[in-house]
Amino acid sequence: MSQTVALPENLSGFVTLTEPCFDGVHMVLMFPNGRGASIIKHSGSYDVELAVLNARGDIDYSTPVTGDVLGWLTVETLTVALHAVKALPPIVPAVAPTLSALGRS
Repeated sequence: MSQTVALPENLSGFVTLTEPCFDGVHMVLMFPNGRGASIIKHSGSYDVELAVLNARGDIDYSTPVTGDVLGWLTVETLTVALHAVKALPPIVPAVAPTLSALGRS
């Protein structure tokens, strides 16, 4: 049995990966703020699950959206969570200070 995840049309353009996952599906969405979401749904998952991703694609447990993986999502709660990830502040890459900025030459 194949599982699918319905996304609102205004979010479908952010999908960067759709692949089979067991008897279901795994999707990744990446947003302009450098953050993303991993969504899975298969017979062993908690229905639709979402994890927030950092720019490298690793799960980010430190966001206000969730400190873990969200499970048992309906279309409505998935949509709210995806919009919350999309609205997070942009990821700003860490910049190493130069020697002159440290007062050294």
